[in-house]
Amino acid sequence: MEAEQILPVLSITAIISTISLFFTGFPICWEIWKRGGTKDISGMPFIMGLVGASFWLRYGFLRSDSTMITVNVVGVSLFTIYSIFYLFMSQPKKSFGIMLLFTVSLISLMVFLVMQYGIKTADVLGFACMTFNIGCFAAPLAGMKVVLRTRCCDTLPLPMCVANLAVSSQWMLYGTLINDIYVISPNLCGVILSLIQLTLFLIFPMKPGGRAPLQSCCPCIQAPEKPIHDDIEKGGIVPEKALFSPQRQHEAILDMEKKLEGESVVPLLTEKDEKQTRTSPSDTIDSAIHSTSASSSSGASAADLTEQDHPYNTTTQPAQ
Repeated sequence: MEAEQILPVLSITAIISTISLFFTGFPICWEIWKRGGTKDISGMPFIMGLVGASFWLRYGFLRSDSTMITVNVVGVSLFTIYSIFYLFMSQPKKSFGIMLLFTVSLISLMVFLVMQYGIKTADVLGFACMTFNIGCFAAPLAGMKVVLRTRCCDTLPLPMCVANLAVSSQWMLYGTLINDIYVISPNLCGVILSLIQLTLFLIFPMKPGGRAPLQSCCPCIQAPEKPIHDDIEKGGIVPEKALFSPQRQHEAILDMEKKLEGESVVPLLTEKDEKQTRTSPSDTIDSAIHSTSASSSSGASAADLTEQDHPYNTTTQPAQ
């Protein structure tokens, strides 16, 4: 099948999958509405989505690409609604309002420059869109770090990872067919990152204490053990078997070596040395004076002994 026959079908599927991904903002807005505020919910995804859709929309107009234009018209509309709703529900509104104002100013500057220089800005705008998308795809790396630390995938949304893989794969193939490096590069990064995330779902369990799919298929494969210091820091109970496993013992030895590294060994004081150390200077001086006085008294007593009292005296006393 030739590229001319594949491209229309791929365009339709890419439009449907991408717009469906844009609609994931509605559950977030519904959660904000139920809470009555934006507490603990960040509005940064809405800002990033608005910027990305606006830049790709203008790039689509420069390339006269109907697929990009269709997708990003819907994207700009939806993310504008999300951002306004978030601003309405946020308390206080100042911080998010400033971010939204900065975003609108940045988009306006981009539109003005493209109007001034026309098609000459296609490469610059394409590079900006590519860099922005790569940065968005790199955002889930923080979640992957948590997974590797906790040995559990409960912090990663599986449906979102699958959707990102599907959308990125379609746009990477679409960019290959239209020979656009600015479309291929960011979506290639998205495919690789999505595959890594899905691999984590095979290695680690979905919930703490569960079994990983790879371990269920091959019982001979043991799931990676959770570091013992994580349980201790959280105040959890560490199983006795885990305490005496070779891996735990090795970790404990390494932790001990790190703690002892660079520390000097201080010899322990005996009870006698400790008493001498605690003796005050005045007590030491009094003790020295007392010892000297005792020695002098002993000398004087020996001098007072007469010769006849000396036990080894053999001299005969003269008669009176």
